[in-house]
Amino acid sequence: TRIVNPTVFKGKVNNAGGIEAASPVEFQGPVTNQGGISNANFQQDVVNKGSIATATVNPNVTLRGGTLSGKIDNQGTLMDVRLYNGNVEGGELNGIIEGNEVSIVKDVVLTSSAYGDTTLIGVQLEGTIQGGEGSNVWLKNVQVLPGTHLINVIIGEKVTLAENVTLENIRLAANVHLTSGTLQGFISGEDEKASAWLENVQIVADTHLKNVTLGKNVTMESGITLEGLVINAG
Repeated sequence: TRIVNPTVFKGKVNNAGGIEAASPVEFQGPVTNQGGISNANFQQDVVNKGSIATATVNPNVTLRGGTLSGKIDNQGTLMDVRLYNGNVEGGELNGIIEGNEVSIVKDVVLTSSAYGDTTLIGVQLEGTIQGGEGSNVWLKNVQVLPGTHLINVIIGEKVTLAENVTLENIRLAANVHLTSGTLQGFISGEDEKASAWLENVQIVADTHLKNVTLGKNVTMESGITLEGLVINAG
């Protein structure tokens, strides 16, 4: 269905086909999508079993599942979604968020829940990416763009850091190898027997290091404290 004029759906919507709009379609009731929706403004929760392209998710709204593409203005929560050429900005992410290499996630808060850890896989990261305090939030196979600030996350396998990336209160998975970045706060390796390597990094004043190996070209300011097994191999 192609919609030309501004349209408002006031009640519950079950979509099994396609809704393509020239201007944003406002969904005031809950939505179950098993087909395709483009150019949408969601004001209540969405269960997505199909695909959604270009949308606004309003505050206190949860969009769960399916594929997202285009620009997603997220002021609510996205849970267990897959990004295909999608750009998500703002709001909260929860569950497994997986995307292709050209998808970008910017300025989000990552929260874990009773369902398990939150993991970002395969996307590019930009802006401020912040895990909730005490949450288990994983980054795996992601590209971190210049100027990004990572806070309260776990760095897993195949994480690539560009220049001028700041890492604050970061946990490092076993055998992770960091080759750039500015470190601050609490930097902790998860596995004492397979400590993370730090090379070509700057460690700012009053940072606390735990269970890491210091390789070449590590710059350390004053007031650094150590805990657990810290090896100087530089």
